[in-house]
Amino acid sequence: MSKKEVIGTGEVDFPVSEVENHAFNISLTGGFLHERFLKLDYKNTNLAAVQFGSSLLTLSSDGTKLNGRFLGYGAKTERLVFGEIKLQKKT
Repeated sequence: MSKKEVIGTGEVDFPVSEVENHAFNISLTGGFLHERFLKLDYKNTNLAAVQFGSSLLTLSSDGTKLNGRFLGYGAKTERLVFGEIKLQKKT
């Protein structure tokens, strides 16, 4: 594994409606390109769920934020999904 490689897990929780949230766990693989771009591929850790995608994020100049977009296939929606990702480093 190189220092630029990223491997991990995460939890995604998003609103499906005003009264319902959808949460699931993902595994992540990817890495940094040109020092400030992070490309990640993800998939649901539940092997029965057809859910996967990719994201491309840009690291802020101070190294505390990652902002970007994702595109994937949603198990709950059963269609292509896309959107914005904003991550902030915890202090």
